[in-house]
Amino acid sequence: MSQKSKKTTQSGTEQLNMVDRSRATSALKIKVKGQLYFIPLNDIIYLEKDLRKIIVHTRKGDLSFYGRFCDIMPFLDRRFVCCHKSFILNLAEIHILSREEILMSNGGYLKFGKRCYERLVHYYRKWESEGL
Repeated sequence: MSQKSKKTTQSGTEQLNMVDRSRATSALKIKVKGQLYFIPLNDIIYLEKDLRKIIVHTRKGDLSFYGRFCDIMPFLDRRFVCCHKSFILNLAEIHILSREEILMSNGGYLKFGKRCYERLVHYYRKWESEGL
């Protein structure tokens, strides 16, 4: 599902400094093992939850760290939607949306159930009508 790339993890003690509290930068600020990563929102394709890890799939590769979606969502803009407990999608990065799967811009296929598909179609149409 995801491409091979450099992956790093974060200890639980660094969790509090994970996300930048300023939306003005249009970037997600993540601290992993004492190192700060600024990920422009435009580069994020989708975020994937794997147990306690979050994997950020970007145009330049993947970055993983320990965290929770509920801590990340307030710092993403309206093009990002959590339509499944395991994924937050960037609506602008969806290439093909079908009832069985979604093709993202990085070539990754994501499978969803009927309820998630209907919710995603609703959010996509709303996002599209707002002209974002």
